[in-house]
This record gives sequence, C-alpha cells and structure tokens, in this order.
Amino acid sequence: MDNSFSNQHKNTKQTAYWDDLVNGTTGRYKEAWIKKLVDEHLELSGGALLDVGCGSCAFILAFRDQIRATSATFLDYDETIVEQMRRKIQGDGVYFQVADILSSQVKGRFDLVFFLDMLHEVYSFHGRPQKNMESPVDHLLGVQAVKKAIAHISPSINPGGGIVITDNVLCEEDVTIEVAVLHADIKETLIHFFKDYPSRRMKHEWLDHRHLQINSRDFCILLTQYNKIKHGDTARWATERMEIHQYMTLSEYRTLFADLGYVLHYEVGTPQSAYEEWCNDFKVIKGLERIPQKRITLLAVKQA
Repeated sequence: MDNSFSNQHKNTKQTAYWDDLVNGTTGRYKEAWIKKLVDEHLELSGGALLDVGCGSCAFILAFRDQIRATSATFLDYDETIVEQMRRKIQGDGVYFQVADILSSQVKGRFDLVFFLDMLHEVYSFHGRPQKNMESPVDHLLGVQAVKKAIAHISPSINPGGGIVITDNVLCEEDVTIEVAVLHADIKETLIHFFKDYPSRRMKHEWLDHRHLQINSRDFCILLTQYNKIKHGDTARWATERMEIHQYMTLSEYRTLFADLGYVLHYEVGTPQSAYEEWCNDFKVIKGLERIPQKRITLLAVKQA
C-alpha cells in the first residue's frame, strides 16, 4: 500500500466525523435496525464478534454485553487507532488486530462480523486509481474493492453466523432527473458543493435559477453531503468531501450475498429528521416518484 496515500486517508478521520455516526440521529437509527434484524433472523447467544474498521467500539461492546458474546475483536488497518482503543478498552474476551481487510489474514473465526459505515471508505480509498484523496473515485474499482473485502472475510464466519453492514445506498434508478431547489441559499450551497467535492465530478445543469438537472444516483450522493456545507460544519465537510457513501444498490447487495451463499435481510430508509430536511429543501419534478431513501442496514446470514 502507498504509505503517503494511506496517511492521507487516515488523517481525514477526526473526532468530528464520529459524533453523529455513534451518538447522533444516524447512530440511534442504525443501532435500532441492527438489533431488530439480528433479533428476528439470527439465533445468536454467545459467540464471537468482529468489528472491522473500529473507529468507535461503543456499539459493539454494548451489543456484546446484550447477547453475552464470548469475545469481541476490533480490527483496523490504522495502528494508531488500534493502540488508542487497546489502551481505552481492556478486559477478558476483548482483542485487537491491525490488518487491511483486503490483503491481510484475519485471525480467528466469528459468528457475527460488523462493517458499520466502513465499506464506503474501502470504496473511496481503493477506488482512486491516482492514489490521491483529491482525485475522483472510479466506481468500478471501488465496488470491486468492496466485494473483495466481503469475500475476504466470509471464510472466517461460522455457518449460521452473519455479516452486518450499515451505510448509505444508491437508488435502483440510474436516470436523469429534474429537481426543484426550494430556497436560494440551498442553490448557493449546491454551487459550493459541485466545485468543492473532489470524490465525484457530477454532470449537472441549471435549467433556470431554481431547477437542477442531474443523475438520480448523483442526487443520492448530493443528499448525503450538502447539509455539511449548509450548516457550516467545516470540520465534518473536510472529511466527507473525501468520500462517497453510496456504492451499491439493494439489487447489487442481493446478488453479491446470494453468490456467496447468504440469505439477506435488510431495511432501507432514512432517519425522519434527515428526510424532512430534504423535503424542505428539494422537490423532485421529473424522473423519480419521490426523494430516494438514504440508508441500508442489512444482515446477511451464512447458510450451513
């Protein structure tokens, strides 16, 4: 791995990045759906847990206690993060590994593996052929890396165990749409976004002072990102502008896990406050029936 490129990626993850994912609306939303899917579709009492990309260990530790798991292993390719977590979290059955999910051997066998808002980083990092965080992500390269990461961990999962993924999702439609931008300040926000988002160069056209023509999947990406600029959250935007959070559709997840021998259970939706904000700022005029949903929470159960 190119060390300078790797360091660019590591340095984007500051404290501000984790706040909403762990403690805010997004964190509460995804945790509720994880617990619901696991309770309904996985017979799990005890067992071994693996958290891949352990930016924060809080949810996994709480989940471990809830199901009385025998162990919880936290894996990250950033040795600094792992050492910080190792000093912070100690106890029986808590383990840490420094490893790259795409190339390193993962030690142990597990009953449940978590990729919590992590695979979009694999997509955004490994999808940059120029090895520079300011360059656009190549979609095919990024998706290939995500699929490789999931396939790489699959042999370490016990039959009857599963994989949990939370992230944002692309809509199934891949069409040109027309969107009304309902407030003048939102148009200024979008102009800033289009100029300052290196991860994806989006083809778009302003039809008049309020109507925007754009691809439906680019609109999905825009919806996730624009409000960091809108709310003046410069620290969060400094991180988010380096990434794309939507890399697969639900159909692509279904195909991937069917090919690997898993049964898929999922929820696609949006925290209510986020969806209300979008509806206050935008209206879809043509191409889609409504503003697309934002997040996917999935549980893939490995067949015996």
